[in-house]
Amino acid sequence: MSNRADYATRYIKPISLTDEPKARARRWGSFLEISGLSECLGINNPEFRAIINKIPINYRDHVTCLYLGKTPLVLVEPYESRTAGTLIPDDLFAIDIDASLAPYGGFVGIDPPIKPDTISYLFCNKISACKLQKLKKILDQAAANQPDWSHIDEE
Repeated sequence: MSNRADYATRYIKPISLTDEPKARARRWGSFLEISGLSECLGINNPEFRAIINKIPINYRDHVTCLYLGKTPLVLVEPYESRTAGTLIPDDLFAIDIDASLAPYGGFVGIDPPIKPDTISYLFCNKISACKLQKLKKILDQAAANQPDWSHIDEE
């Protein structure tokens, strides 16, 4: 089974001196803490690969495998412009993550956009939809108390 680097190594540490990964690190930490999800580095694990292969190709950007307990979930963070009009297969279920908790985001600088360039989605097999719906409620409630998506903690 092929492993790859964790989320922080792929999307935070390579450019950690700029504002973008600082905001991303804050959102990633909050997302994991609030959701209770744990990262799985085995992207070729059959239970994750079965979900990934069903996700429309234009959604498969910044792919991360996560567990909710023993339930496999796939986080994808495509650029918004790539997903318009794409249908999700009937045997998958997906939720979107509020921008204040959505890990990847996009450009954060002197004048960040009102909303991030990417949208974060969690996918699961339809049989696990109830668990993902419960998680969506938890994340949405927590999002109300989060800073703006582009906020950078003072050092």
